[in-house]
Amino acid sequence: MVDHSGKRFANELGYRAALTKTLREVGKKVDGEVYVSVYLVMNEKAIQDFGSETFAFYRNRGFATSFENASAFSQFLGYPHSIEQTIREYTEYSRLGQDNFQKKVFPVGFSEEERIEVMRVTPAVHYTMGGAQINEKSQVLDEEGRPIKGLFAAGEVTGGVHGANRLGGNSLLECVVF
Repeated sequence: MVDHSGKRFANELGYRAALTKTLREVGKKVDGEVYVSVYLVMNEKAIQDFGSETFAFYRNRGFATSFENASAFSQFLGYPHSIEQTIREYTEYSRLGQDNFQKKVFPVGFSEEERIEVMRVTPAVHYTMGGAQINEKSQVLDEEGRPIKGLFAAGEVTGGVHGANRLGGNSLLECVVF
């Protein structure tokens, strides 16, 4: 992933919350507002690893733009040679086994001359951790922490199960039966 000037800004394989926080810090400013998006850069190997059928789903809906090479993407960004420099740095970090973002796994290498596919990505709300506070009996609690008579809740309508973040997955943790 690169920012709007073509530079890497974080460990792309890092924790979702940390990546989102950093993304907000490097987001492009438009009319004084932060426009939180970056570019996901993929070559043919990355697409194969991601799943070519899955990638085709996004490409066919116009979410991916194809560039003949790194230079063409740099020109698109308006920062000549930025992507080429980023690829050279990434290649060197890969050779060394760690970058300045503490990334130690480099699953795909890049060449400045190969065709790349680029998608603009942004964080999105896909899950909320709020909801009604409950006790061990699934009774909904009022603002003082007292059970509300006759009101029970379970599953995704409840809150307080995860704390500040949650385990990845499909909300199975909240499907606990009391």
